Amino acid sequence: MIGATRESVNRMLSDLRKRDVIEYENGMIVIRELEHLREVCHCEMCPNEICRI
Repeated sequence: MIGATRESVNRMLSDLRKRDVIEYENGMIVIRELEHLREVCHCEMCPNEICRI
């Protein structure tokens, strides 16, 4: 759905985990550094209804 291969997504998630941006807890992804994801996505502080994060 996002136009990326499974390998690419796994690599990105692994990199984010090594940087302590995310962690896995009980089978779920927990965002620890939301500000980092906002910078990556060039966040414009959109309303929650249309937020890409």
